[in-house]
Amino acid sequence: MESIIGRPLERSEVVHHKNGDKLDNRPENLELLGEREHNAITAKQRWFLKQLLDKEKQEWDGYFECQLQDQVAPDVSSNP
Repeated sequence: MESIIGRPLERSEVVHHKNGDKLDNRPENLELLGEREHNAITAKQRWFLKQLLDKEKQEWDGYFECQLQDQVAPDVSSNP
């Protein structure tokens, strides 16, 4: 980031990786923020990601529960 802005970072500045991937140092993925602003953005990103993961887990749990019920329950429609 220092080479992009042409000066050393100040102690109060934080480099934010917009996509969350700290290995992705492309200039378009980097943003220079103050520490407080960076913490707020990061907290929002983590909250949003947790919501997505919780929803996905619920969907998978429901899917596997249905699959398990289909395997355990006998098919009574084909019995005479």
